[in-house]
Amino acid sequence: MQVKVHQVAVSHGRSREIRHRCAELNDSLRKPPTWAMMRIHREKHAIICQVGKAATVTWLRVLLRLTGKPGAIRLARQSRYTVMLHRKPYFDNMHFVHASQRDAVLNRNYKIMLVRDPLVRLISGYRERMLKRDNRAFIKEQATVKRMFRRNVSTRSEIGLQYVRPWS
Repeated sequence: MQVKVHQVAVSHGRSREIRHRCAELNDSLRKPPTWAMMRIHREKHAIICQVGKAATVTWLRVLLRLTGKPGAIRLARQSRYTVMLHRKPYFDNMHFVHASQRDAVLNRNYKIMLVRDPLVRLISGYRERMLKRDNRAFIKEQATVKRMFRRNVSTRSEIGLQYVRPWS
C-alpha cells in the first residue's frame, strides 16, 4: 500500500514538473501558462508543449504529415493560421483532459518540448524588427535604436545596413 502511495506522489510530482517547465518556457504576457499550451497527438503517443516562437506550427505540420491521412497532409500544406484553426481533429488539448486523468496521459505518452537557441531567437527578432524595410509596426523602435546607438544619424532616414545581409 505504501509503495502505491509513493508511486502516485512521484507521478503527481512529475506532472507538476512538466507543467512548470512548459510554463517556464512560455513567456507570453497575454495570459498565464496553463494546460492549454499542451497538445496531445494520440496516434503518435506524444504530448507537445507549445513554446512561443519555437516553430510550433512547423512541428505540427510534421506531425500532421506523419499521420498519413490525406486530410491531415492537405492541412499541413495550408497557411499557419489555417493549421492552427483546423488542428483539433488531429490534436487534443490537455486542458480538456480531466485533472484525475492527466497523470495517466502524461505517463503513457512521449513528452516533446521544442525550444529555440536564445541567440538565434535574438537575431531573428532583430532582423524582423530592425532590418525589414516595409515593417511599419516598428518604426518608433527603429528610431529609438538609432538615437541610442548611432552618433549623428538622422531619425528620419531608413535603417541602411549595407553590410548586414537581410532575409532572402
